[in-house]
Order: sequence, then C-alpha cells, then structure tokens
Amino acid sequence: MPISRASLVRRIADFFFGFDFFLSYAHSDGNRYPRALAAALEKRGFKVFLDEREYPAGEDLRIGTRRMVGKSRYLVLVARDGLVTREERAETNWVRQEVEACLQARRTPVVIDVNGAFSRASPANRLRQLLPDRIFIPETADDADGAPSERVVQKLADGFRATRQDTIRFRWISVAAAALFALAAIAGWQAWLADQRRQEAERQRDEAFSRLLTIEGRRVARDEPDAALLLAAAAVRIRPSAAATDLLRTLLIAEPRHERFLQAGGSPWRLAAFSADGRAMVTVGEDGGIFRWRIGEDRIESQPLERADGTLTSVALSPDGARVAGGDRYRVLLWDARTGKLER
Repeated sequence: MPISRASLVRRIADFFFGFDFFLSYAHSDGNRYPRALAAALEKRGFKVFLDEREYPAGEDLRIGTRRMVGKSRYLVLVARDGLVTREERAETNWVRQEVEACLQARRTPVVIDVNGAFSRASPANRLRQLLPDRIFIPETADDADGAPSERVVQKLADGFRATRQDTIRFRWISVAAAALFALAAIAGWQAWLADQRRQEAERQRDEAFSRLLTIEGRRVARDEPDAALLLAAAAVRIRPSAAATDLLRTLLIAEPRHERFLQAGGSPWRLAAFSADGRAMVTVGEDGGIFRWRIGEDRIESQPLERADGTLTSVALSPDGARVAGGDRYRVLLWDARTGKLER
C-alpha cells in the first residue's frame, strides 16, 4: 500500500523523536507508581511515554496507541494484582492491546512484577501467554502504588544503556546520511543548473556568430556571391535562423547553376541542412520531397529519400553523414542516408 506524504513525514519524525520507554499499566491499580517511575527515568535522561499526559486531544486511541508503542524502544508493563486478576475489565484488555502492539512492532517488552502478581497469575492468563519468556524485574513493595525502588529504576537504566549508545549512534549516522543526501541533491541540482547555463551561453554564442556570418554574407552578396553563399551556409549550419535561411535561399535562386537544388523533385526546397564538413546537404521540397546531396570537386550527386507523412519542420545530417533526421513538434524520423530508407 502506498505511503502518503504525511505518513512518511510522521514516520521520520517518530524515528528521530520517539520515546525510550512506554509505560503500560492498569489505572485501577493506581497512577502514583507509574508517575514516580516516569519521573525517575526522566531524571536519568530518558524519554518516557505516560498515557495520561502524551496523547494528543482528539486522536483515535487505538491508532495512537499503536503509533506511540511503535515509536518507543521498550514497553514497560507494570504488573500488579488488579491487572493480572481482573481480565474481564476493559482496561486490562487495553493493556493487552498495548502489549500486542509492542510485539507486532518488534519492540522489547519488560515486565515489572510487583509483589509477585505476574508470577502468581494463572498460566491461562492472556498476558502470561503473550509474555512467556520476556524480561522480568521483581519488585517488592509495601505499597504497590508507591514509589518504585532504586533497584528497579537502575535495572531499567542498565538494560537500556547497552543499546542506547548504538541507537544514538545509528540515529546520528542516519541524520548524517540524510544531510549528505541533501547536499548531493543540491550539488546535482547546481550541476544541472550550471549545465543549463552553459548550454544557454553556447546557444547565444552560436546565434551571435550565425547572425554575424549572415550580416557579412549580405554585405558581400553583390560583389562576391560565392563567398556570400559559403557564409550563409555556415550560418545555417551553426545556428539555423530565418535570416540565414532566407539569405541562403536568395543566393541559390540568384545563380542558375544552383537550380538543381531548388528544383529537386520538381518542387522548390524550403528546408536545407549541411554536414559538418560541408560536403553533404539534405533538402526538403515544398511538395515534401527529400533529397540528399553529395558535393564533389567537379560534380553534385543527388539521392532521393523515402517520403514521410506530414510536413517536416526541421531537418539535419549526422556528423558522419550516415543518417538524416527530420521531424516536427510531435515526432523525430530517421533515414539511412546510403539507402534512402526511412528507419523510424
């Protein structure tokens, strides 16, 4: 079942801000002993859950109990006469639910056996059946609802201390790992942002260079048409733009010897792209005809490519001239330049 964002945040908070001890007891046996035990443990630096002060107002107690037990390291069951001899009481059933939640959450239950009440309980007692081989701390007291003995508090502290340092260390390691992950994510985002800025800078540089070549091509077009044609072709190859394409088209139209490019397939071209070495060119005619051109020293060879459905809005040659790419805003098509076949 998917974990909601709120549930995930709550689990993380419980992990780092949970309790060391959850005190479970029957209210009919009295509240003074659990209160005094909680105070003694907190005086030693432990975090203790005591139901009468920890449950948020309005929280479902069954759900709240499972959560509070799950976020506690140990469940301490204060076993006194009322708890083990009156199983029919609702509060006894409630304590049993706390113990079951502890076992389901794989937490450690510890039984404080006050005046042997738990030891004397019938083997059929459901709490005895749930906790057959658990940790027991005997407590002898004249008043079962008085203050806990120093020995009991010390045993709880000693038992916890063995695992407390590991728990603290693990939590700090987890915090450090989370911090490192956050730093790595920030570094990754900054690297991505830097790459985007680099690409944008390269795009602006290419646009500026293409614009400069186009301006220079226009300046020399009348006196040096061949030089202007090379400048226009370079401008289109570096960064295609409407101005560079229009100049290239105008120069090709102006020279009769370039008529083959313009009338390829019986239709004037509207798109053109050059290979990196300038010796290959691909054109797209107004009627959708696609031609690949090889420009030699003394001749120009043309090869028709398989037609594609729809209207292409861009065309390009691979650096090695082996593939032709074309497409529109919804698709990209590839041709094998040697066979003229549409691959996909």
